[in-house]
Amino acid sequence: MKSQALASLHEVANDDEEFVKGVMKAGALIHLLVSFLDSLEMEEVQQEAARMLSVIALFDSFRGMVIA
Repeated sequence: MKSQALASLHEVANDDEEFVKGVMKAGALIHLLVSFLDSLEMEEVQQEAARMLSVIALFDSFRGMVIA
């Protein structure tokens, strides 16, 4: 379920910078995604979280948040 949600989030975010801005304003998405990277649940969840973080990092306004 988590990996499907992350895959859907990635699909939308990949095409829509305004969506990414809205999601980022909504809360601690980066913290959540990083916690999924540390998750031992499933490799697929880790991969989807990494994909989403890479999309967020493409936007100059959020790159610093991902790196931090």
